[in-house]
Amino acid sequence: METINAVLRTAGKTREQLKEQVVDPETITDAELDNLQRYYDLLDGARVLLMSSYMGKDGTYGLVDWHPDDDAKIKEATWLIEQDEWYGTYINQRDEFDRDWDAGHYSPDGIPTFRGSEVEEIVEEVRNG
Repeated sequence: METINAVLRTAGKTREQLKEQVVDPETITDAELDNLQRYYDLLDGARVLLMSSYMGKDGTYGLVDWHPDDDAKIKEATWLIEQDEWYGTYINQRDEFDRDWDAGHYSPDGIPTFRGSEVEEIVEEVRNG
């Protein structure tokens, strides 16, 4: 698997583009779309360590780590995803989320993935193999 340092370029997605990325676009609510849009806008410009996806989706990368300067934006974006009624484990529990995140105890149920088109600036390839 390939591991790269990169900069995410995820801002400015339309609602239609967001619907194309969700499992069930017919049931997503406006509030969920708003959170998803804010999620991607927050992550734009984040410096991250990514690994080529092992999920069978060509051209996608999974988030492994991020630059310490981007911790606040990653945290806030993660909080938004945690509000998803299907996947979230901290729904309306901001204090608990903050406490776990700040103590280093936060552990997501999965890893965020990004399409190759959302990883426009590859700074360097760390490892290939």
